[in-house]
Amino acid sequence: MRIELSGTDCPVLPGVTVGLQRRSDVVEERPADGASHHWVLDVDLTPRGDFTGPFVHGRSGSSFLYLS
Repeated sequence: MRIELSGTDCPVLPGVTVGLQRRSDVVEERPADGASHHWVLDVDLTPRGDFTGPFVHGRSGSSFLYLS
């Protein structure tokens, strides 16, 4: 899966970052400086149509990813 984030900027709070949540950790953080960023991650699809993998949260039928 590829996640693309365009133009995230936080001028009020310098040093803010955005990253992927993997279990309880935030990883692959990037600066929220107005630039575009992307992440590529492995996500599997179950026969029922659910996403699975270390970045996937939620139960069957309601899986999701976190950007933190």
